[in-house]
Amino acid sequence: MSTNEIEDVKTTSQEVNDAISNIDSKRQIRLKSFVRMYFKIKNQENLKIESLSDIRNIYDYLLEGEIPENKLPDGKLFRNSFTRIGSETKTVHLPKTYENDFLPDLLEWIRFINSNQPSLFKAFIAHYYFEYIHPFNDGNGRTGRYIACVYLGYKLDPLTAIIFSSEINSNRKDYYKAFVDVENQKNYGEITFFVERMLKILVKGQKS
Repeated sequence: MSTNEIEDVKTTSQEVNDAISNIDSKRQIRLKSFVRMYFKIKNQENLKIESLSDIRNIYDYLLEGEIPENKLPDGKLFRNSFTRIGSETKTVHLPKTYENDFLPDLLEWIRFINSNQPSLFKAFIAHYYFEYIHPFNDGNGRTGRYIACVYLGYKLDPLTAIIFSSEINSNRKDYYKAFVDVENQKNYGEITFFVERMLKILVKGQKS
């Protein structure tokens, strides 16, 4: 519910309960794929992301039935059109427009998440750059947070992972400001403070 609410996508507890109750049924239930994915966190399963199609498969499975027809990927695997990040009056970031232009960035992102780097730092740096690349027209935040949560659940514990989105939702302003600060030209892409903020949100969630 929290990861949807961050994106102003309304979800009710009844819908979540229905999805959990029907997880093994063949009925088309909203959020069923979400629930299946979060059960992977509960079981501390890690994600294997070794190719571009792995990212697309996660997106399709997680957001099945959640993305409007006109916002589904329009490239071979990802977005292939203009998008912008920001409010109606202010642009925070303009990702690369065409799929072929940002595919090298996604390949570099895959290389990074599979590298031998300090776990939590890597998780949050990867989370920032996934949103920066913005490979989809819609659903980037939910997909990116899910990937981060799976990793946190695998490295730490399921409760820490599942509460992370809830804590971000409670600290939405601080969460988005962390992204904006990295985008500030005077910071030259410095990401230390972003990681520090994410760690504080993580600890806050663990304490609660």
